[in-house]
Amino acid sequence: MPSPAKLRAIVRSVHVAIAAIAALAIYLPLAPAETARLVLAAGALPLMALSGLFMAKQAALRRLVGRRTRATGAAR
Repeated sequence: MPSPAKLRAIVRSVHVAIAAIAALAIYLPLAPAETARLVLAAGALPLMALSGLFMAKQAALRRLVGRRTRATGAAR
């Protein structure tokens, strides 16, 4: 598993890339409008929301996962 700093950098990069794709799809409609809306609605916006939530709640998630791995590691 990557270090917390590296994981944050990866998630931020993905978040920014998806936001850039969404902005391009909205402001430079190269594809038909329906296709762009479908891609944004089905893929880009949910991924942006999840990555944003992950960035906001990363410490709590890390504590939750850390507790679970320590508990299973102690039982062995």
